[in-house]
Formats: sequence, structure tokens, C-alpha cells
Amino acid sequence: MTSRTSERTKDPMNPPMRQPIRNAIISEGGDPARSRRAFACAGTAARGFTLLELLVAVSVLAIVSLIAWRGLDALLGTRERLDRKSTRLGKEC
Repeated sequence: MTSRTSERTKDPMNPPMRQPIRNAIISEGGDPARSRRAFACAGTAARGFTLLELLVAVSVLAIVSLIAWRGLDALLGTRERLDRKSTRLGKEC
């Protein structure tokens, strides 16, 4: 038969806590597993965007702006060609 502490050390999702923290949590009457998650996540409360989210947003913005720039460049090139053709047609008359 195994004890509770040996079961915790074998579980990779529930690593053992440092003894002073564990004693403080148990003395307050809390669940050690739940309190450990709260203690570990205390400094990471949704304060902003992650680096990965920012990189994805910048990448999407770059791709959209590249597509828009190429479309605008093609539009301006077509307009310039039409202006040259209309100028040539006007001189021939």
C-alpha cells in the first residue's frame, strides 16, 4: 500500500510541493492541489497578450497589408497604362 505523498511524487501532472508551502496551505484548511495551482498562477492573471498572440497578429497584418499593396500597385499600373493609351488616342485624332 502506498501513501498519499508517494502517489503525488509519481504523478507528473501533480509534482510534489515544497514542504513550507504545503504546510501553510494545509494549516489553512485548503486543498493542496488546488492551492498550488492558484499559487503558481497568481502572477499570471490575464494582464495582456502573450508573445505568440502578438506574433500571430503581426504576421496576419503583414500578409494582409502585402496583399493590399500588391492590389493597389496593380490598380495604379493599370490606370497609368490606360492614361498613356488615351493620350496616344487623343493625339492621333
